[in-house]
Amino acid sequence: MGAAKPDPAIFSAACARLGVAPAEALMIGDDVGADVDGALAVGMPVVHLRRGDQGPSRAVPTVAGLDEIEF
Repeated sequence: MGAAKPDPAIFSAACARLGVAPAEALMIGDDVGADVDGALAVGMPVVHLRRGDQGPSRAVPTVAGLDEIEF
């Protein structure tokens, strides 16, 4: 592939491979720089899975555990 997080191309490629638009996917990630920023760059909704005292880089939903997410 030649790309890795946080390169937005990796998020676009994953969506293309799944046959969905970025806006139809959901990125749940615990690394603000790699997960949150890259996904937002392609228009993908994001939930930041907070670890310890870490906070989100932008105003995105933040959870402390996956059990807080309702699909």
